[in-house]
Amino acid sequence: MTVTDQEPTRVTPRATGRPRVRRGIRGQAVLALLLLLPAALAVFGVVLYPAGRALVISFFDVNSPFAGDYPFVGLRNYADILADSRIWAAAWHTLYFTVTSTAAELVMLGANVVYGTSYVVARVTLDSVPPAMLALLRLGLAALVLTLFSRNQPTESFSPADRWAIAWMGILGFAGAYIGSNWGIAHSTATNGALLITVEPIAMMKECLSMR
Repeated sequence: MTVTDQEPTRVTPRATGRPRVRRGIRGQAVLALLLLLPAALAVFGVVLYPAGRALVISFFDVNSPFAGDYPFVGLRNYADILADSRIWAAAWHTLYFTVTSTAAELVMLGANVVYGTSYVVARVTLDSVPPAMLALLRLGLAALVLTLFSRNQPTESFSPADRWAIAWMGILGFAGAYIGSNWGIAHSTATNGALLITVEPIAMMKECLSMR
C-alpha cells in the first residue's frame, strides 16, 4: 500500500472589488463638492458675509456708511429699536401683509388646482352624464351661488336690448361653449383634457403677442 504526500491546495481569496467601489464613491463625493463649491461661495458672499457683518456693526454706534473707528455700544441699539413705537407698527404691518398675501396665494393655488383638474373630473363625470346636462348643472350651480351673493347688492335696470344681449351672451358664450367643451372631452381622454388646460394659457399668450 503506497501513501502519497499531497500538498494542501491553497485557496486564493477572490477580490471583492470593495476598494474600487469605495474609490468610486469617494471620487463622486469630491466631484459633488467641487460642483457645489461655486454656489457655496456665492451664498457666502451674498448672504452669510453681509449678515454676519451687519450683526457685528449692530453692536457699534455707526453713523456713516464709510469705514471708521466707531464706539462700541453693546445692546443699546437693540434697546432703542424695541422702545420705538414705529418699529412695532412696521412689524405689525409686515405681519399683516405676510398673512394676507399668503392666504391669498393659497386661495389662488386652490383655485388653480380646481381649475386644472376640472377637465379630468368632467371626463370621469361624462361617463354617466350627458354633455348638455353637465353644462346645465354647472351653470345652474354658478347662477345659484351668484344669486345668493348678490341679493343685498344694489340692482340696476337694463333696457330690453341689453337684456337680450346678456341672454344671448349667456346662451352662446357660456352654455354653448360648455356644451361643446363637454362634448369634446367626452370623445377624448382625461390626459388630453389635462394637457389642453395646461397649454391653453400659453396658446392665448402667444396669440396675444402675435397680434401686436
